[in-house]
Amino acid sequence: MTEPSAALWWLPVGAGGRVVVRTSRWWETLTARREHREPQPLFHAALEVLSDGRRLINEMGPAWGQSSPSRGVVATGPVGWEALGRWRLFRCEVRCWPEGLLPDRGLAVGAPQQIALRPDGARSLLARVSTAPP
Repeated sequence: MTEPSAALWWLPVGAGGRVVVRTSRWWETLTARREHREPQPLFHAALEVLSDGRRLINEMGPAWGQSSPSRGVVATGPVGWEALGRWRLFRCEVRCWPEGLLPDRGLAVGAPQQIALRPDGARSLLARVSTAPP
């Protein structure tokens, strides 16, 4: 049996896609100008957790990006302006996906940070994924 652990992956926002990477870059450019600073690269994190012999992928992504009904959606919310959140194109979802996919793994910035966990710590972490603010 594998010891409980987590791997923290840092992924460029929109990696492997076209729409999200462009709109994110546009948003960051506008925000940086408003804040009188240089635009910065944007990243999001994914957490791969091994617990009780299972592998779970925890991340936030576009609601329209994955079609598998078993993708472990625990929360959804609007992206940007809340009024646009009525449409799936402008919604994101938080996933805790058993044996899930992390398609952008090859585009990650460096190797993942490995985190050792106690069995109760891994279970507690997984139980809290659904409390992430949408």
